[in-house]
Amino acid sequence: MEKIVYRSFILVSYKAGKSGACILKDLESAYGDRAPSHSTVYSWIERFKKGFEDIEDEARPGPPITATRPENIERVRQLIADNPYISLKRIEMQTSFSRGTIQNIIHDHLNLRKITSRWVPHNLTSENKARRVAIGQKNLCKFD
Repeated sequence: MEKIVYRSFILVSYKAGKSGACILKDLESAYGDRAPSHSTVYSWIERFKKGFEDIEDEARPGPPITATRPENIERVRQLIADNPYISLKRIEMQTSFSRGTIQNIIHDHLNLRKITSRWVPHNLTSENKARRVAIGQKNLCKFD
């Protein structure tokens, strides 16, 4: 919703004859950190100079991205839970999702990364840390 407000302000200010720097300064004083960037303001001014007056986003070609729905994320999570050594290629074959979609789900939604051919969480849980301490202490006892 804020995008429409910013763009409307830019259009009205441009039509009133204000410069890009003045428009940017007004937006920054009104919205502070939430104000659009320098490049955004100037790209909209350029667009309005070319005669466009539509402030809505243009429709993008192709179907909307729906591969990262919760049920698809859960499906990939379950595949990895069943076999932590599963490869991206195997997940592709079993789900028919694209490689990029699978990588997006694994890294951005499941927060996993692959270490020594196994999918593991990016951050250790308290349980993981306690288990590592216990194993380390056992190894120290063996060494002594």
